Amino acid sequence: MTADAQTAERVLPDAPLVTLTERAIAKVHSALEGGASVGVRLTVGRDKGIFRYTFSLVAPNEIDPGDTVLPCGRWRFYVD
Repeated sequence: MTADAQTAERVLPDAPLVTLTERAIAKVHSALEGGASVGVRLTVGRDKGIFRYTFSLVAPNEIDPGDTVLPCGRWRFYVD
């Protein structure tokens, strides 16, 4: 087993993927209120050793079945 696999096994089983604070949920609600979007997507990428985080609105036709989905009140928080 590699060191990365050992680390993942220690961290992932019981740890939540993402934690949303009440303030973050309120921000999502205000951003989506009155629009056609069904949620917000967080995409995490890596470029030359630097992590990049992107938030985008998710329309009903943009739902990716491979995303992890977290409830966020009336909307959903998608993690790519």
